[in-house]
Amino acid sequence: MPKFNFFPKVNFLAYIKRIKIKYNPCASYNDNCRKLIHLIEAKQTKDKFLNLEYKLELIDYNEEPLIEIEMQNSKLFKFNPENHDLSEIQRVIDEDQHMLHQQFMKTNLLENNENSFLN
Repeated sequence: MPKFNFFPKVNFLAYIKRIKIKYNPCASYNDNCRKLIHLIEAKQTKDKFLNLEYKLELIDYNEEPLIEIEMQNSKLFKFNPENHDLSEIQRVIDEDQHMLHQQFMKTNLLENNENSFLN
């Protein structure tokens, strides 16, 4: 019997409009920022999320690091990478991602398409 995935996991970068990363590459927290940068810079990710905008800013030792995420519904999240890793960030933005995913699925279902073969 085939296995079906009725509730697929939403990608970390799904439904994100803009990401701004401010960090110091020599600091101890930079693993979180580096993982996020590698995730964004991957060719597969760039091909999948064409409209994703991101900005990388290197800061001084005394400045505070920041990961700023703007969702497609214009909701803004700010995280300090010293205190939050990527899994914690995912948990915080997860509710908005699922809400946006549900809206997308409602408007793009096959049954809602006028050119559907079911009509």
